[in-house]
Amino acid sequence: MKHTPAAASRFDPYSPLSGAVQVVVTGALTLIDPSAFRPGTRRVARGALSAATGVLVGAVWNHGMRQAMAEHAAQASESAERVQHQDASEPVQEQGASEPGRDSGASGAEDSKLAGTGAAIGIGGAMGVLTYGWMLLGEKIDAGIHRSLANRGVRHPRVVMALGAAGLTWVLFEVDRRTGDDDGASPAAGDTPSS
Repeated sequence: MKHTPAAASRFDPYSPLSGAVQVVVTGALTLIDPSAFRPGTRRVARGALSAATGVLVGAVWNHGMRQAMAEHAAQASESAERVQHQDASEPVQEQGASEPGRDSGASGAEDSKLAGTGAAIGIGGAMGVLTYGWMLLGEKIDAGIHRSLANRGVRHPRVVMALGAAGLTWVLFEVDRRTGDDDGASPAAGDTPSS
């Protein structure tokens, strides 16, 4: 039977799709020689990639926070139902006294959502800034590797660099995924949730 993944799996950093996207994007970006562009074009490209990274990291973080809050709310709802069943024999006055608590619980959930969104924006922004700084350093490293390969007689240094970067990305993805599996923090790639 064909399994249709849940929409949330698009944001799963351990899924095979995520790994493949990381490998392809890394390889494709490495094919581009930054030194071939004008300084202004490089600044725009750095800014665009940094902003995209920040937005992506913020979206993934926000999704994870909302998922955690939804699980917490479901657990709280189950606990509240158990308490209601236990208190069914209590006088009506005591049940009425718990109503304000429910309102404050809803308000607390709304505050948690706002805090989660704020944290996602902060983390996304920080990652965008870090990405910009890393790209400045990365361009210098990239130029050094390119020159070194060209000086050794490699005919297509960018292709060799792209293959190396893609391979390294896949290795790091697999190590991260397997480490997550060992810690019980993520499902194994390709595993399907039990229905």
